[in-house]
Amino acid sequence: MSDPAPRYPPGHDPRTVESSADIKFNLGDIDGAKMVYQQALLDWVDEARESASADTEGMKRAVADLWIGFASLSRKANRLKGATEAFEGAVSCEIAGRDGKVWLEYAKYQEERNRHKTAQKIYLRALVGDDKNGGGGPGAEGAQLVPQPASGRCRRARKSPNSRRSRWPRWP
Repeated sequence: MSDPAPRYPPGHDPRTVESSADIKFNLGDIDGAKMVYQQALLDWVDEARESASADTEGMKRAVADLWIGFASLSRKANRLKGATEAFEGAVSCEIAGRDGKVWLEYAKYQEERNRHKTAQKIYLRALVGDDKNGGGGPGAEGAQLVPQPASGRCRRARKSPNSRRSRWPRWP
């Protein structure tokens, strides 16, 4: 069963930005598509930061989804370093960095690239933050992100006879 379509504040639907960027992308203007996202991110993050509206959660969700869309654009253009930079920007963003979905998508992206150790670090950063960004992660909200996926991978890694991680203690 899929989730219902997210509700965004008026004028802040990431799908409209994605549509504009897709038009440019399909015309071969990858940098133009990137600029569409960057401009929207600059505007929306400022608006979310200064917003006193009743729908601040909707605005946070819109900014988070916009960052994820921006990273997806880089993936679609096969600019993997650009996608990583977009995700790092998202988790460092004071608005989107508190959204567990951003961290989860970033970790999934690294897993798809078979960078499991990096994905594990991202899950941990989501829980405890890091010095690089002055904290970060959704904190207690992020706790729901880590136990199932990360612990399963650690157990599989320990069972592998060629795994260097076999010395790790068991997770509960």
